[in-house]
Amino acid sequence: MAFAAKDMLKKKIGLLLLSSLGTLFFCNAALEIASEIQNRDYRISWMEGLELETRHTGVPLDRRTKLQVVKDMRAAGQWVYPAAYPHHFLAHLTNDQKTNGRSLVPLGFISKATYVQCNELGQWSVFTTDRYGFQNEDWVVGPKKNPNDKTAILMGDSIAEGQCVQKGQDIASRLRERGLRAISLGSAGGGPLRELAIMKEYALPLKPTIIFWLFTPWNDLDDAVVENEDPFLTKYLQDGFTQNLIHRQKEINQVWKNFLEKRIDEEEDRHQQANTGVRSITSLLKPYVTIYQIRKRLALTAGHARNQRGANLLGDALRQAKKLCDDNGIQLIFIYLPQRPGSWMSGKTVRTQIKSLTATLKIPTIDLPEIFSSRNDYLEFFPKPKIFFHLRPAAHDATAETLAPYVK
Repeated sequence: MAFAAKDMLKKKIGLLLLSSLGTLFFCNAALEIASEIQNRDYRISWMEGLELETRHTGVPLDRRTKLQVVKDMRAAGQWVYPAAYPHHFLAHLTNDQKTNGRSLVPLGFISKATYVQCNELGQWSVFTTDRYGFQNEDWVVGPKKNPNDKTAILMGDSIAEGQCVQKGQDIASRLRERGLRAISLGSAGGGPLRELAIMKEYALPLKPTIIFWLFTPWNDLDDAVVENEDPFLTKYLQDGFTQNLIHRQKEINQVWKNFLEKRIDEEEDRHQQANTGVRSITSLLKPYVTIYQIRKRLALTAGHARNQRGANLLGDALRQAKKLCDDNGIQLIFIYLPQRPGSWMSGKTVRTQIKSLTATLKIPTIDLPEIFSSRNDYLEFFPKPKIFFHLRPAAHDATAETLAPYVK
């Protein structure tokens, strides 16, 4: 009798567990389907995105790939390069090359070079670099006309650089239009550690009055984790470490030219494969099998843990940056960049976390999403296709307008 009762109890527990699991998977499936519907705008190709954007804005559409633009401009007699960045270079070095000190690792691009950057708004952005390989006219980094003029330096990734807008439409250019001396040391694909490295190599020698550290919420925390695993970049967390890059531009130019000419064909392959919108069966099924939506709501996903780790690593970089700025009489201001309303990083959780971090470090913070959210044209700051993460010219101008009073 007792055995039968135990057997019945086991069956009931088994049925309860099976029922609970079934309910869990059903709820996750419902949430995943809802998420797929909500995010269907992300399942389009790069060209489909451009067509959508240009229909909305009326900008003529250039359908060429980056490499086609490079080849066309070279054929017309202008020697240009496809844009390339330190993470592209580092990806081709072994850990031994990174740690033995024999390889120069560039943080800027080729000096006084024309490079083809990106296209998210219909036309390819093409820029010329300054003497250090950053996206400025060369006179901008030259001697001050007036020794009393304040100098603002913009640190950050692609937004600070001015990716996907046309020449003169980026934040630094808009600040200069307002009569201010502004230099962009932005570098696409960079995270906090690379920005700290650029600060040490270039920003401090340029002796700015103020440094704006532009934070991109949709990728900077992830970049922090990736960069922390690179044995070369982590050297910049050491006091006094530098490659003396500001005095090695001839070497940097040659390193980049050799690198790009060897890999220019890879650039075309990369563009052909990017943003195809095609996903494998495995990637389609994975969110259902791993009950991703349930775990996400319970903050049990790898992404949540990665963001937390990224925030800690951002803190390490900012702590060093703050000390360097304080020691050199430079004001450091943290800029939280605008983000598309309704996007996965547009909530207040990450913003609150990052603002708490900067408050602890006593770094003044400008919260652009908060400032801009009440504007009637806020949605016009972002390209129509959700697969594009950069900003339209209006957002760059509004950002410059907000930052200008801090430089005057």
